[in-house]
Amino acid sequence: MSVLASPIDERCLDQALSLLVEGFPERSPAFWKQALDALGDYAGKSDAGPIGYLMQVDDEAVGVILTIASWRRDGKRIVNLSSWYVRAEHRWQAARMLMQVTADKSAIYTDISPSPETARLNKALGFSTVSDCVVLLPLPLTALRGRSEGEVLRPADMPAGVLTPADEAMLALHHAAGCICAVHRTGERYTPLIFSPSRRYGRMVVRLIYAEDGKVMVESGATIARFLLRSGILALTMPATEGDHPPTARMRSIPAPVQVKGEWAQGRIDKAYSELVFLHL
Repeated sequence: MSVLASPIDERCLDQALSLLVEGFPERSPAFWKQALDALGDYAGKSDAGPIGYLMQVDDEAVGVILTIASWRRDGKRIVNLSSWYVRAEHRWQAARMLMQVTADKSAIYTDISPSPETARLNKALGFSTVSDCVVLLPLPLTALRGRSEGEVLRPADMPAGVLTPADEAMLALHHAAGCICAVHRTGERYTPLIFSPSRRYGRMVVRLIYAEDGKVMVESGATIARFLLRSGILALTMPATEGDHPPTARMRSIPAPVQVKGEWAQGRIDKAYSELVFLHL
């Protein structure tokens, strides 16, 4: 019995769509069609890799996984795994599919919302958990009690040449997708920040989905809070580790693991180019 992970392309889009609808019936066929179209359009422009893979057993498509890949400022390719489904009778072979999908040793693989079963499988295949909960920060409180290092600027206000082309492209894409994008400046150092609207709480709450180090919410929490408050945002959620989160955090949600395979800087928050952006989850 042969098991093969084949890249999704134009020839097998209908099979991928059918499996996604089968595996995630809470979403309509129109939702998945729009998602695949958006990912296909992005992949054609980014040259970062296929939008996903089909799991084929003896030439029959029995599983699907989306792989949203992107290039970053350090030249690394990050691949976010999403929407993984394998038919019940073939799930015992799912590990072989995941091994093939994550075989590129030069890439970094992320899974920002694994189920408990997937998290265990990921761990067995070399993934590590880099954050395990989500915390909520009330921004009025953070603005009053947080620290105010540096400043927060809108990308349109940035001096020319201070961001890398990869950072500029990332901010432009996420702004077009409805995210709030900013740049944090400390001295001569400029680093992107990306916030996405929360589907659970509405536009008055945003999720921090990109920061080179989550400690920015400790060191510059008041500055960031005031920036967001000016846009009518009242609270922010962010990934954290149990027992290690900003002092103004008021709510924890466990479990909410983020898992990574490959080199990863401690404290990094990176849910950019993920299902939160392309699938609006």
